[in-house]
Amino acid sequence: MAYYAADQSFSLSTEEGQVVVSGGCQKSPKVVSVGERIDLSCAPTEVPAWPRPLLDERPSSNATADNPLSPTRAARGEPLWRELLASGRLSEALHAAERGNFQRVCQIATARELLALADAARLFGPSSRAVAALRVLRQRFPGSMESGTAAFTLGRIAFEREHAYDEAGRWFGTYLREQPTGPLMGDSFGRLMEARLRSGDSAGARTQAQQYLHRFPEGPYAAEARGILSR
Repeated sequence: MAYYAADQSFSLSTEEGQVVVSGGCQKSPKVVSVGERIDLSCAPTEVPAWPRPLLDERPSSNATADNPLSPTRAARGEPLWRELLASGRLSEALHAAERGNFQRVCQIATARELLALADAARLFGPSSRAVAALRVLRQRFPGSMESGTAAFTLGRIAFEREHAYDEAGRWFGTYLREQPTGPLMGDSFGRLMEARLRSGDSAGARTQAQQYLHRFPEGPYAAEARGILSR
């Protein structure tokens, strides 16, 4: 399970049994079974805002990057991009980070802020920005859960945006090595199988399909795995 306050998103998967997800912005209860994953976002819909003066981008000397924002932190010199991320305004946060020197922002952002900036770039900007943020995250926070999530997201970008299936497979494999029981484990197994198939690695795809069905016989990629093994 993973929850990120910056964009009010929630991800959950299960290795055994079932979990019922309800409440919040979920309109009706959702049952998550073995090998399945649910992704929710309760971020408010963004609306155009009138231009506003940029705040001083220098971080406050007595503020810690991981602490939640209070209403007075912006007035004390909190960077605008951080304030916007905390309020779920991802598109505006991305533009503010770009105006404030995106590379420098990535060097002072927390791991969760880097994930949120990467999501903002995937949704509202060039994927190269997302890749840059995720690579910095992995460099600055090795071994963290966020670093594993960054590997998974890099795999998604390589697969979906760049159609670089070999690279995507390497990133999904990286996630499985670093987070073998992580919340994205089942999805990584399935996506790795797809990446190997699309890269032309039929033998690797069959091996991955066998492993997937062994662990998740009723998972969301089970039908595809059986199809691979029936060829």
